[in-house]
Amino acid sequence: MTTPPPKADGEAVWKAWLRGFTQWEQTTSQLLETVLKSPSLTGPAAQALTAWMKATAQQREARTDALRRGGLATAHDQERTLHALHQLQSRVMDLQEDVAELRAEVRAMRAEDVAKPGKATRKPRTTRSKAASTAAANHKRRKGSGSATTQGEE
Repeated sequence: MTTPPPKADGEAVWKAWLRGFTQWEQTTSQLLETVLKSPSLTGPAAQALTAWMKATAQQREARTDALRRGGLATAHDQERTLHALHQLQSRVMDLQEDVAELRAEVRAMRAEDVAKPGKATRKPRTTRSKAASTAAANHKRRKGSGSATTQGEE
């Protein structure tokens, strides 16, 4: 039966490998740093990157122009429309909150009126007021006359 190697030998192997790796890493990093900072590499790489970015920008402009000529919305148009929709949604929500608050106030006022002794309660209107009925009748009369001034107003 063989005995396992002593623990000290494993540590010695690991330390030897680590020293070799550290030396290799330092040498390689110095070499790569020299090569990557070299103007013979960075100059052409910068030119290639610049050309690629210009081509991408031209392609984007051409695509946008084609969409506009076709009557379709571009990404910018869609973003602007979405922003406007968000603003409108916010305004509608604010108005809904205001209406809810006003309704609550009206309910509270009606409840106070009902709770007061001796105060006559008012029935809600189910028919048009006289002024509203007159206005509706006048509108129907003007619409049916067919005069030039009435047609221009509509």
